[in-house]
Amino acid sequence: MVVAITFDKGRVGQHFGHTEEFKIYDVKEKEKVVEYYYVKTQGNGCSALVPILKANKVNVLVCGGLGGGAYNHLTEAGIIVVPGVEGEVDEVFGQLMEGTLKYDEGPNCDHHHEDGHECHHEDGHECHHDDDKDHKCCH
Repeated sequence: MVVAITFDKGRVGQHFGHTEEFKIYDVKEKEKVVEYYYVKTQGNGCSALVPILKANKVNVLVCGGLGGGAYNHLTEAGIIVVPGVEGEVDEVFGQLMEGTLKYDEGPNCDHHHEDGHECHHEDGHECHHDDDKDHKCCH
């Protein structure tokens, strides 16, 4: 199993689409970590991040916030998404391996406008829409 965690100064990054780095754990044989490494990204949005995860053979992504578009792209790529997580990355990884990690079920970007196209939020992230029906928010 290969687990990627959004990484921001040692903590779980809270905006998936703005992730500039992943900490990736390669877990083999009885849940022992064989190795871990860091992968830098450009933080260019969820559509640029999914191929990076696939190239690193990631099976599970642990992250803070992400919206429906990102969630769908990831699950379509066969990646199990564990969103809504906060805390220090190594501790979070340990909780994941122990089965005690608390997380959200599904996308957790819940602060959108009913009328649609773009949302600008106080924390500086934006939600983008491909058309009136397809809302994609990537944190």
